Amino acid sequence: MIYGLLAAAGWGTSAVAAAVAVRRAGTYLVVLLSQAVGLGALVLLAIVMRRTLDVITGPVAIGLAGAGLIGLVGYLTFYRSVALGPAGLMSAISSTYGGVAAGLAVGLLGEHLGVSGIAGLLLAICGVTLASARGSAGPGPESTGPESTGPAFSAAAIPLAFGSALAYGVSGFILSYFTRQSGWLLPGVIAHGTSVTALLAALPFATGRIRLSRRRGEPAGRLPERGHSERSPRSWRWMLTWAAAAGLTDAGALLAYSRGSQLGQVAITAATSSVYPVIPLIVGVALLGERLRRRQLTGIALIIAGLVLLGLA
Repeated sequence: MIYGLLAAAGWGTSAVAAAVAVRRAGTYLVVLLSQAVGLGALVLLAIVMRRTLDVITGPVAIGLAGAGLIGLVGYLTFYRSVALGPAGLMSAISSTYGGVAAGLAVGLLGEHLGVSGIAGLLLAICGVTLASARGSAGPGPESTGPESTGPAFSAAAIPLAFGSALAYGVSGFILSYFTRQSGWLLPGVIAHGTSVTALLAALPFATGRIRLSRRRGEPAGRLPERGHSERSPRSWRWMLTWAAAAGLTDAGALLAYSRGSQLGQVAITAATSSVYPVIPLIVGVALLGERLRRRQLTGIALIIAGLVLLGLA
């Protein structure tokens, strides 16, 4: 349970930090910086603990590299979604990766969900349907109508969040499969190393998108605004701090989840870690000026409850 709570705290904090950073510097740069910082922390920990790659065989390395590339798609789509929509809602939709991983475990490994698992999966689906209903509220152009409680966010945010859930689910399933064979630390190192390598390889094609400015269609949010120029060194330091925080907390959450799974407490770890959207939801409403309708809050609650049931199955 402790590892699950640590993972929830890490992923929730990472989602908030990512939302702040991408609204200042764009998706690619923030993903590159956060992944690089996370990789550096994982490599340093591996050195301190004197872990070597000798236990990683060729097929395992290929599988982990594939997990890293698929996970990179998840990071890119999720970071973009929190740049365009409320961090709490996007995190809740993305957190349904647990259902994707569970479906793969049932289909490929012959595992059984049981009554509570099926009920949790159906509850999460109902929650996603309710939370992602058209006419949502969040940062962006003002919405109108008697039910409006805030500005409407970009229509692309929800499909991106769904894409991240799919990618995270597949990547998480692969990582969990190899964690039992390779330990809780090295799979994360290889997966992160692969994603950073891919991002660096794409760097020459992305130089035109690396700039510290607000793009059309991306909400700025209130938290990053500090009364200084968007291109000033101070603004760069502000963005770098949040990007680094996103990478460190994400890496810490991954280690906590992997360690909990390795100790044989997969159900408890999954159940407790699935509550992480609560953190970006609270911070988004309190500090980022995000506002959600009652049906979206109800949907988020159903998603979390469903994932808890699924984890306990």
